[in-house]
Amino acid sequence: MEIPDGGTSVKTCLLSVTMLLLVSTSQASLIVNGSFDTFIIAGTDEDFGGFIRYFSPPANTDLTGWTISGTASDGAPNNVDLVHTFFYPSFTGSSGSQSLDMEGAVGASGLISQSFATTPGDLYNLSFEYANNPQPGPTSSGSMNVLVTGSMTLLDQNVTHTGSTFSNMNYQLFSQNFTADSATTILQFEALTHSGFGIALDAVSVNPATTAVPEPALMGPLGAGLVALLFAARCWRRKPQLAN
Repeated sequence: MEIPDGGTSVKTCLLSVTMLLLVSTSQASLIVNGSFDTFIIAGTDEDFGGFIRYFSPPANTDLTGWTISGTASDGAPNNVDLVHTFFYPSFTGSSGSQSLDMEGAVGASGLISQSFATTPGDLYNLSFEYANNPQPGPTSSGSMNVLVTGSMTLLDQNVTHTGSTFSNMNYQLFSQNFTADSATTILQFEALTHSGFGIALDAVSVNPATTAVPEPALMGPLGAGLVALLFAARCWRRKPQLAN
């Protein structure tokens, strides 16, 4: 038996389904280096093996995509620590990945920010994973402010995390929508507890959102996958009869 031109038709359908699934499961974040895995060791930075410590002032952009600033204190003006997986587990759990401790020294006011392009009136979703530095012990905790601004304040919220351990960071998901009011929006994280062992931050992402993001946030890919499957079934029904 042979398939005259129906084979091409079926192949085209299968290719279309594949493309639909790829599009549905991939969405580029507006945030650059949201998992903190890309960085530049400049003259003001030192590599401490378990973590890389960023010093300020002056404000620097050695962590790709981010501006690091804050208040110098304790004789060492460092504000945030970039922590390797082997020091304490990151959200991704993969070898070589990093997370960010928002408090680089006792009393330090760790602060990072990044600006990104937005369309006024459009809805966006900010998400990130957070825990706390487990080094002081099981009762340790950290707090951080999350600020999103355009022409006005779009989101202003504090988060607190308690009880991370070296074996279980117990990362929590933060997910909130905001409506842009300018062509450029600024995302800022700032440490609040200043103990030197702060919030551990990872997987920062901003994406367009037409509606409130469902819980869990994989309903979009599932819905698109269902559409792809329905499309495949329709293509199959249209397949020409096999020739004898």
